[in-house]
Amino acid sequence: MSSVPPPVYLGYVIGMKSTYGFIETRDYRSVDFDRSKLAGGGENVPLCRGDEVEFTLEKPGRAAHVTKLPAGTIARPALRSEKPRRGVVTQQILSATDVADISGRLEDKAKRTEHRFGVSAVSNTWGKLVVGEEVMYKLEKNNERAANITVERSRSRSTVSSINYSKGFGYLELGNGTLFFFSEVKDDQQLAEGDEVECSLVEVTTKNGNRSEAVQILPVNVRRNRFVLERATLRGYVCSVAGEFGFIETMNHRSTSFHLACTEGIPPQRGDEVEYTQSQRGVVERVTKLPAGTIARPTLLPGMHRGVVLHPVSRDRYTIDISGSLKDSDTGAIYKFGVYSASNTCGLLGVGEEVTFQLEGNTERAANITVDRARLRSTVKHLVPNKRYGFLEHEGGTLFHFSEVQNGQKLAVGDEVEFSLTHASDHRDEQPVAVQVVRVGDGSRPAPSGGASGPATSGPPPQPSLD
Repeated sequence: MSSVPPPVYLGYVIGMKSTYGFIETRDYRSVDFDRSKLAGGGENVPLCRGDEVEFTLEKPGRAAHVTKLPAGTIARPALRSEKPRRGVVTQQILSATDVADISGRLEDKAKRTEHRFGVSAVSNTWGKLVVGEEVMYKLEKNNERAANITVERSRSRSTVSSINYSKGFGYLELGNGTLFFFSEVKDDQQLAEGDEVECSLVEVTTKNGNRSEAVQILPVNVRRNRFVLERATLRGYVCSVAGEFGFIETMNHRSTSFHLACTEGIPPQRGDEVEYTQSQRGVVERVTKLPAGTIARPTLLPGMHRGVVLHPVSRDRYTIDISGSLKDSDTGAIYKFGVYSASNTCGLLGVGEEVTFQLEGNTERAANITVDRARLRSTVKHLVPNKRYGFLEHEGGTLFHFSEVQNGQKLAVGDEVEFSLTHASDHRDEQPVAVQVVRVGDGSRPAPSGGASGPATSGPPPQPSLD
């Protein structure tokens, strides 16, 4: 018997990031999707805000088999026969997948009535509408939603001063450097430093205050030879793996993310050496685990030092240097360290931990870091396989991550384990997590179905952040 094909849905692209995007569904909710899984060419398919797409649902909130449709495929509602109204935007369109209605909102300047609008309502801008902008609009015939929204903006010309493909943003030479996002570039065209563009400026309110952003970016003088770049093959160390995603510490101590679907062979864990390819957009496309010792380590200076960890290695993709740092207990000097620097801790060092270490000869970074921790025993209380973490009975529920389970052991609920405790964040008042987890007793038992990723019990606590 042939299987029933999944339902196909229609929607509009809200925006694109470097590795993923968001779609506004017909009932004004948001679903996200992985750019590498786009139908018809993956990340090379140009998509920008407002494009019409069809898709299936992999799970609630996650789209799959996203296919770009010709403009006009989705029927638009009829509009009322009236003169355009004047209004002010009071809320931007959201992209959060846990919001019941992501619609933007505007207020009629004459009648003070509020009207909602979606991505398809904006007629003359592929860019976003921001709070405070004055617009002209009409109402849909059968409801009070705004449509055919137009906005007049002055246009400026500038040159791209810098660009970050892996993060999906760049800066123009306007002012002291004006931020823009790839989702604001017409037809998803790729830009490079030195390209001349035409744009509009809007004032955006953030939690850190107001800032100017460039929107409706139209390339006007683009250097075409930038497409000759080959996909780079790079190496690094895995910072962490959580759920469907992982993070790699690059050789210049930055962080880049990858989807587990891009891994080849055994999924990597924290501290593993990996090789990966990265496209011009910064999308990690293939991750392969390397044998330990493949990446050459720097020569170490003689002599051991004592120190205290100031903060652990981060995985934040927006941090220029994700290195952790420690303070020499004797000299007070501060030294940075990476995932590979810890020799016996599976890479996770907690703030405040006392360590011994050596220095690299050429960089004076800390390396060969060791730490003595008390060893405790407990049993496995709960496993959350799809998120790759679990809890021990210790203190009513102590978190551990699967990457902290030593020697690739598989755990099941009820297993007795030995472990140490450390703080996973910069805040000592947060709950400690279990590291260097080792199953004890009956070490020869076969792994259960799914192993340490066996079935989860009911009622998991909220997903934690380990880095």
